[in-house]
Amino acid sequence: MTDNFAGHPPSIGEIRADKSYHSKDWTPRDALISVLRDIDEGKIKPEALIVCMRLPGSSPNTVKTQFTAAVSDYHVALGLLTAVIHRMQEPDPS
Repeated sequence: MTDNFAGHPPSIGEIRADKSYHSKDWTPRDALISVLRDIDEGKIKPEALIVCMRLPGSSPNTVKTQFTAAVSDYHVALGLLTAVIHRMQEPDPS
């Protein structure tokens, strides 16, 4: 196991998602490693981070949501989530 993802090669899914600009083309793990690589290589220095997840529910055909956050306060978290919602609605850049 590594504590530093600097130099970690991109996965096939990450490469595919970069080309297609579709989030369905990579796994949640691929996305997390991509962010960790960028942090460890000094490309980004997040001031706040929220990870949202959809998980299988306890019965068939159900799901639950979960999140983990590293933010200074509730208002920063809500502002970040709102900004991301708006950004996700922007047209595909390709």
